[in-house]
Amino acid sequence: IPAAVKYLAVTNYSGNATTIGNHFLYNCYSLAAVDLRGLSNVTSIGEGFLLFCQSITILDLSGLSNVASIGDGFLSGCSGLTALDLSPLSNVTSIGGHFLHYCKTLRALDLRPLSNVTTIGRCFLNGCSSLTVLDLSPVRSRLDADSI
Repeated sequence: IPAAVKYLAVTNYSGNATTIGNHFLYNCYSLAAVDLRGLSNVTSIGEGFLLFCQSITILDLSGLSNVASIGDGFLSGCSGLTALDLSPLSNVTSIGGHFLHYCKTLRALDLRPLSNVTTIGRCFLNGCSSLTVLDLSPVRSRLDADSI
């Protein structure tokens, strides 16, 4: 994606793709806002989803309500995010390592939508140094020592 692109919207996708492959929008430093409302057929997200997209401040995940599995590095290094609505991810059962890893400006996060998750990889929320409001109860039993 060219550096001049600041906003990306996938709102009317009519295809039948069920998987977002590895490194979707990897290293897109200039992206400030991403709207994924049109990806309602997606059930699986590969590794490196929006990895190192450090300028993103607005992210609409509402189209991802059918996702069941998330690969390693989901939003890892998205240091511009201060808030994130995880409610569209309520069907997720498996999360890879480095979920929201080093999202250092993220201030509050509601993990209740992740109550169906049975597997969580290493370094869950590791490096999220600005989190001041966080209830781990929905996922606590599945966290490893390298989390938070």
